[in-house]
This record gives sequence, structure tokens and C-alpha cells, in this order.
Amino acid sequence: MDKVHLSLLVLCYVLLTCVSTPVHAASTGAASASAAAAAAAAHELSFSVGIIAGQADCWSGAEDAHLGHLLFATKLASEAGAMHVLDRDGIYHRILFNYTRYNDGCEPQRHEALLSKLINDDQVHFVFGSSPAFAHQESIMAKDSGRLIYHCCHGQDELYELDMSHVFGIQASNSRYPDQALKSMALAGGVSRLFIFSLEDDNFTASTCQAAAYHAKDLQQLHSSFKLVQHRRYTNKEAADDPLFYEKIVDEAIRMKADAVLGCELMEPSINITQLFHAKQYYLKALWLTTAPTQPGFAAAAGLDAAENVLSATQWHPQAHFTDAYFGTAAQYSTEFEAAFGKQPSEVAAAATATAYSLAMALKEAFELCRFPDLAGLNSNQTAPALDMDRVLFNQSAVDCVAEPGMPVTATGYEWVRYQLAKQRLDTIFGKIEFDEFRRNIAKEVVTVQVQSGVVEAVMPLELVNKDLVMPAPAPPSSHHTHGSHPKFGELSQEAFIAVVIVCGSSCILTLMGIQGYLYRRRRANSLDSQLVIEPKELQIINAPECQWEDSWESGKAMYKGTLVSLDPLPEIWNAGVVDPARSSILKQMREEKSAKLASTKESILPTPTLEIQGSSEGGSISESQADIEMGVSPKTSRLGFSYKALADIEGSSASQSECDSNGPCSTKRAKFSGSGTCPVFTMILSRYEVLKLFWRSRCLQHPSAVPVIGIVWSLAPHLPPSMPVLVRECQELGSLASVMENETMTLDAVKQFDIVKDLSSALAYLHTQENPAMKPILHPRLEGVLLDKHCRARVCVPLAALSDALTGKATVRVERTRENARALAHEWELTDVQTFGIGLANLFTAGKGSSSDQSLNAFLVNREELVHGTVLPTNQFQSILSSHGTEIAELICRCCNISPSDRPCFVEVHEQLEAKHAKMIHDAARVRRNSSISRSSRHHADAVSSCPSADELLYELFPVHVAEALKSGRLPDPEPFPMVSLFFSDICGYTNICSSLETHQVMDMLHRLYSRFDELAKDMSLFKVETVGDAYLCVANLKTPQPDYHAQLMAQFAFGCLAAANSELICPSKPELGHIHIRVGLHAGPVMGAVVG
Repeated sequence: MDKVHLSLLVLCYVLLTCVSTPVHAASTGAASASAAAAAAAAHELSFSVGIIAGQADCWSGAEDAHLGHLLFATKLASEAGAMHVLDRDGIYHRILFNYTRYNDGCEPQRHEALLSKLINDDQVHFVFGSSPAFAHQESIMAKDSGRLIYHCCHGQDELYELDMSHVFGIQASNSRYPDQALKSMALAGGVSRLFIFSLEDDNFTASTCQAAAYHAKDLQQLHSSFKLVQHRRYTNKEAADDPLFYEKIVDEAIRMKADAVLGCELMEPSINITQLFHAKQYYLKALWLTTAPTQPGFAAAAGLDAAENVLSATQWHPQAHFTDAYFGTAAQYSTEFEAAFGKQPSEVAAAATATAYSLAMALKEAFELCRFPDLAGLNSNQTAPALDMDRVLFNQSAVDCVAEPGMPVTATGYEWVRYQLAKQRLDTIFGKIEFDEFRRNIAKEVVTVQVQSGVVEAVMPLELVNKDLVMPAPAPPSSHHTHGSHPKFGELSQEAFIAVVIVCGSSCILTLMGIQGYLYRRRRANSLDSQLVIEPKELQIINAPECQWEDSWESGKAMYKGTLVSLDPLPEIWNAGVVDPARSSILKQMREEKSAKLASTKESILPTPTLEIQGSSEGGSISESQADIEMGVSPKTSRLGFSYKALADIEGSSASQSECDSNGPCSTKRAKFSGSGTCPVFTMILSRYEVLKLFWRSRCLQHPSAVPVIGIVWSLAPHLPPSMPVLVRECQELGSLASVMENETMTLDAVKQFDIVKDLSSALAYLHTQENPAMKPILHPRLEGVLLDKHCRARVCVPLAALSDALTGKATVRVERTRENARALAHEWELTDVQTFGIGLANLFTAGKGSSSDQSLNAFLVNREELVHGTVLPTNQFQSILSSHGTEIAELICRCCNISPSDRPCFVEVHEQLEAKHAKMIHDAARVRRNSSISRSSRHHADAVSSCPSADELLYELFPVHVAEALKSGRLPDPEPFPMVSLFFSDICGYTNICSSLETHQVMDMLHRLYSRFDELAKDMSLFKVETVGDAYLCVANLKTPQPDYHAQLMAQFAFGCLAAANSELICPSKPELGHIHIRVGLHAGPVMGAVVG
């Protein structure tokens, strides 16, 4: 036992502190004197702590742990390191540790007996853990005796996962040791082939490398070039039975062509393996070993050249930037430790010191919230009785603690200390401390170290170190063979031999490139198949798709991996890989029906390309390939179809003319909307791989307002024909926008309408800025492909046919789009969508007002005079939008519906205009509705109710635009500073007496008359009314409306106007003897913080 040793060290430490501590100037004043007096009069809280630790000859870490605890206990007993507690009664207490250490000689039975003596005979209050070999035994004994044990040196997860309530640990998990090095290998080290070896007899080495293998496999998923080639596990017996065992391990790594090795072994085998790699002159980009490189003498034993750039991990390094308020930095702690014990501290010593410091801080934090009834009534002149620490810790009546004012703690002092330690968040010279539910430290950063010039340097994490990581390790200089003059290779000269090698090598390379291209295509196809194709058994079908008429299908719903999805049959795609006996007859019937419909079509204005099955020969055999699919044009409108020309050129020649672009677009030019024309069907053969490419391109389009594509089901039999694929998409709860517009029970107010318009413009701007290839037209007539989610936000379904150029390899020169060149770079297909977009908006804003969205395009074709000049927008629709939603949106729709593509805006311009004028458009719509409501106030009550503003519209009336947007989306806006505003606040003089002399309704009438006049003044001056509370009125200038140069002048004018308005209003018209209203007014100018609370 080292109690004598402790006393001598305390005395030496005090003397050393007195000599080395500078004397402060007398100017510190009375505050320093009072603090010193309080410290001198402090009552001692002496806690008994202890450890069972052997000498250095059995495990050096045990001695280091003892010295780390001893250093803290010694400093705590000195005046320089005194730690005081000020309790709830204002009484100072000083924390002391009565530290005891027993030497077990590294014998398990002796260790158990001494720990029992420490707990039962010495009755220590807290136990410090020692060697990892005894950690489990110590924890169980501490738990059984109800003593808190704090481990400094055990980082393995298994112990803490037993969830023993009295067991705490400061070290980070050893499973995190290799993480930083592995990430560096995969991301920056250029490592492609990793070899792992581990000793399985030792729990530490086995669990460390097991975690490394799991992490390596995760990185392999993220970085295809990084691969774990082998994890070699073995036992001590295997290694002992074979003298060349470790050389075989090295040879196996070389045979696997590993360029990085990660090993979990003990000291001697680690040195041996390091030397073997160096002796074989095998170049490794990285070599990581557990703990051995951190030990003194590793570099000297392995050799400086062999050990250079070897990596490892440690819990602590003296040069890492760890700091606390007690010791300072880790470097200052190292200096203090060396002064006390004549050697540098190890990571175990630092962990032990931090453990003791953490426990002392938990005691301090716990008892600062307590009072001691045994000291009740004690004044400053009386000598405090010695507190019985057993009673303080284990008798609930000995302490009176509160968690916070008014919340007493019903627990013993010991339980309260344990609770404070469990929720501790503390910076120490060992690193951060924060415990999880198993009371193991999860905030501790592992330090990655590297041997550089024979010195172990800390290299990661970057925020804690100064040295740079060397990875990959520099390659050794290559050796060069000196040839004689004019060497010959058989009968060939050197030049001829080189020529032969070049020709043969080139042929081999070209052959390999062809094979590689073929294999890449196969791998790519397999990769797309694995990522996109969904098996029917993975779907939990809720509603199967149902056939409505002809080849029109109603979408179904299903659950896929916990997500609600939509099942959209694709009648325009038939899976040629499924041999259907009835396939030939079905194809024949489909072609006959299509030919009949094409022949009977008189007004084929919007031809739609679709995907369909490739023809088969008689007898049901499949031509070309069973994995081929045919792409064709059909006049039938389909969800995946699109129009190449939204409208014919109205100003064209009088003769009807039909033409088809060889690249696919088909247009039918008409004069005065007369004549007829059709497009012949064109076909393009697609393989299943090419269809998957279309789906993959669609899935890569990531935008909040685009419906995500999840995958494809090739066959959903028996719910559908076995050869009809099904598209799986994220389900949109409200269905299509077109169906919502036709639903008379659902009303879209102005805010929701403008939200839909903004969503569409944002998505279409994103989609039409895609390059390599560019997008073909996306929108359908009547906006059929636009869906609404449960929040009534619009999402666009991207048709597969719009992506068809992805199959042709057509690439455009990439030009960065800016605000200035966006219109110039707009493709004709985008401008086609702009016109469809404009027609769709016109239908959206006039839905339910006597115009049918089904007939919106054909209604004006008979009489051209019914159109707005130069557009395809009917005059009645334009007037309806103008009267219901204001000028801004009506003019934008007109521009979109322009006949000439060159006069239409691009979607970037449309979206920017909507963003800039969104709030104004909503206010215009609300104002128009209010005016129309007033003008028809004599109508039925239902009209009045329908004219009331919605909740969303009220938000824009009450708050600034960005605040209203945030509240509407369900999030609380961040507090916003306003550097300079003017405030007005007023109240009514004698308001209490007035209220006592009037009836309640008369008081309400008075306030209504007064504040209505205030509101009119505020509106005229563009001021922001904040609140009325009783008779108080609060208004702000330069807040909602910018008034930076004259807000104070405006507020003064407003104040005078309010005074005049109040003085002219009677308190009660029926009681004129009460006189007029008088108010008090206050003004203030300065900075404020605006926020939405509650």
C-alpha cells in the first residue's frame, strides 16, 4: 500500500508549486482575498478511492494507471490544484481523494482477494479499473457490492454491453481503431487490394480486425476500386507449430497482390512481419498494425527503414490537441507528469488521470446542487463538524439535492453522483467524455499515428494534430538494368524485336479492349437489372392495376420495402422476353385496331410516340431476339407518351401538309385549322438493356418536383398479361392534377394554385437544362402527367419517350446555362412544353368556371377570332384569369401560349418571374377576389363563404413572404435580425375606469372603431401591424416593407395621425358625456429581432 508514498508526493508537490508559482500583484484586491478566505475555511469532502494494480514487470500499463491516478490525487491535495464546491447554503467544501493502491503481483486469485479487501474492509467509495485482463472480474464484484467502478484502460464493447449500471469506461471502442486509416486508404491512398490478418485467441486483436473487415466491405460498396482480398484468421497454436508461419502470411499477402495490409497482432509478431515485408522488398502503400508501433522501441527493433510510415492507432498522444480547464493542454500535462515521475506519460497514464478528473467533476457538479442538513444553522464563526462521507453518500437524509429549482431529488448522494457522471459532457487532456446508454465513452476520438523518421507522430484526425499523413507510402527507387551496345534477341535486332513487340502488343490490346467492351456491357446490363428490376414477390399488392378500356389502365398500389408505391402498367411496352402463346394474335389484333384508328382520325394534332411490342412471325416465334422491344408511334394518348409539336403552325400555308422528322418528331401543319393528316408509324428496335437504360436515365433525374422512379416489374401475372411490364413509382396520394381539377368537391385556392405552378416551372426548368442528351417534350395535354402529393404539391412524371435520345448516343456540346443565355440555349422541345404549360395553367386557373379542360384546346379551333391575338389562348379564358388572378399571371400565360416559339419564354425565365412575383400574384388574386366579393355581396351566402381567404392566403397577408413560405411548409422560420426599425406603441388613458363604466359590447365597439382607423393609417403608410393586446397597439416601420431612409419620419406622422384619430372618436356614442378617447404614444428606433414563437 502506497499511502506513505502519497503523503510524501503531496508534500513535494506543494513545495514545488510554491517555488514555481509566481506571486500575484496586490492589485488583485478584495475579491482574491475573499476567495482565499473561503478556500481556507472550506470543509473537506474526502472520498476514498482505490485500485488493484501490479508492478511494471507483469503489465507496464498497470503501473502507468497507478501513476496517472496518483498524479491527480496529489494535485487535488495541493493548494494549486484545490477543487471547491459551493453548496446551496453558500458553504464552501473542498474535494479530496484518499487514494489506496494494492499490488496483486498479476495473480488472478490475489487480485480478487485484494479487491474484496478494498471494497469490504477498506470500504472505498469508488474503484478505478486496472488491467483489461481483470476488467470483467472487477466489474462484476463492483456491481455486486454496489460500488461504482470507472475503467481507464478497457475499450472492448462486450463488457459494456452487459449493461451493468455501476460500470463506466473512458476509452473509445477498439472497433473504431482502423476506421480512419481505412477511409484514407480507400479515398486518398489509392489502395485497391487490402489484406487483413488477425490473431483470434486474443479478444482485442480479433474484435479489432473483425470490425476492420466489416468496415472494409462497406467501403467496397461505396468505392468499387477498393477491395478486401483476404481476411486471414489464425490461432497461437498455428503460429507456434510452424516456424515459418509469419513468413507464409507475408507470402500469402504478396501472392494476393495486396497493396495494403492491416494486421491485428501482438508486439513480437508485428515486428517480425514488418521486417519480412521490408526484407522481401515488397512495396505496400500502407501497413497498419494494432498498438505495436505505439510502443517504445518498435522502430528500433523493426529497423528504421522497415518501420517507416507504418500506421497504428492509440487512444492518446501527447502532441494531440486535447485540453481541459484543470491541466491545460496534453503537452502541459506531459510536462507536469514528467516533473513528478521522471518519465513521459503513456496513453494509460493519461486515461487514468482523466478518469480521476472526470469523477471529481461529477462529485463537484452533484454536490453543488445539494445542501447538507448536518451543517444546518452553522455560521462563519463556528467550526464545522467533520462530515461522515459514508452517511453523505449512502444515507438519503444526509443530503438534500435538487435537479433544478423546485425539483427535489429523492435519491442517495451516491445515486446522485452516479447520475451526474452518466450525463457528463466534459473536455479532458485525454479527449471528450460523453457516455451512451451503456455508460461507455462515445465522444472520444481515436488518434491514428504513423512512424515518421523513427518517431511516432499523430496524423489523424486532422482537427487534433499537426503532422500530415503519408499515404500512399513513397515507392522505393526502381532499379535500372544497364544494357550493352546493340543487344540481339535471337535472330532479331533490338529495333526489330521492339517493332514485333509493339505490333503484337497492339493487337492484344485491341482484342482485350473489344472483350472488355463486351464484358462491360454485360456487367452494365447485370448492374441495371439488379438495381432496377423488382421481383413480384417483393411487392405487397394493395390494389392491383385494373383495365379501364382498350389499353388504358388504372394504376394500382403496393407496399415495397415499407414504402407506398404506385404500380403503373405500361401497355406501350410489351416484354418480348416472355413467350406468350397468344402473342401473335394479340399483336395482329392490336395492329388492325391501330390502323383503323389512324385511318379514321381527322384531327391528329398531337401525335404521341409510344413504346410497343416487336412483331413476331407466324406461329408465335419471336423475331430478332427475345430480349428485344420495339418503339413506335401511336396516336393514342398515354401517360408515358408525349407530343413533339404542341400545336401546328397556325400562320402556315393554306395547303395541308404532313411531314415526319427522320429523328422522330412528327408534325402536322394546318392552315386555319382545316384539313387532316396523319403520321406513319416509325419503329426502333430496343433490347431489354436499352429499356433499362431509359429507366436508369429517368431514375437519375433527381428533383423535389419530379416523381421518383423506383424500378420496373417485367411481369405481374396473374394481375396483368404476362408480357406487360409495370412501372414502380413513389405513390402520390392525391392522384393526377387533371382529376383534381375535374373534381367539384375539391377547391384549389390561389396559394395552392401558385404553389403548383412554381413546382412545375422549377421541375421543368431543371429537366430541360439536362444535356447529353437533351429532353424531348415532357408535358401531356391537360397536364395528365402531373401528380399531386398529400400536401398538394405538384410532381411531374417524366415520360420514358422523352429520354429516347439517351439510346442514340446523341450528345450536345455542354454550355453552362446562365440567366443571360438561358433563352438563347432553349431547345425547340422545351418551347413546345412551354406552350403546353401555358395552356395547362389556363385550364388550372379557370377550372370550375364554365370551361372544360377536356375541350380547352379544341374549343377555339372553329373561330380564330376568339383567341387572344398572336396566341392559342381563348379570349374568355384570358379574361377569366385576369379578373380572378390579376394581371401578372395572365400576361405570363399569354407569353407561354404565343404561337411563335421565338416569342415564348424558357422555363428558367418563367420560374424566375414566378419566384420574384409570387407574393404579389397571391396578393393580386386575393384583392381581386375581395373586390368581386364586395360587388356581389347581395348574392347567396355560399358565394360569400367561397370568397373568404384561405389559411394560406392569410399567412401572406400577416407575414413577410419568406416567413409565410416557411410556416406553410410546416417549419418554424429562423429568428431574423432587423438592424434598424421604428416602433410605435400606444394605450388608452384611463382604460380601466372606462371599462368599469361601460358594458362589454360598448368597450369592444370603442376598440373596434379606434383600431380600424389605426389600421387604415398603417395600411396607407405601408407599416406592419404586429399586435393588439387589450388597449395596447404595436406597429413597426421598415420591417415588412423596406423604408430605410424615412421610417422614423413615417412613424412620427403615423403617431400624430393616431392622436388626431383618437381625439376625434367618442368613447361611447350613446354616452357623449364621457368625452373623446385619449391615448398615450411611445416611439423608438433601433435594431430588433423578429421571430415566430408559439
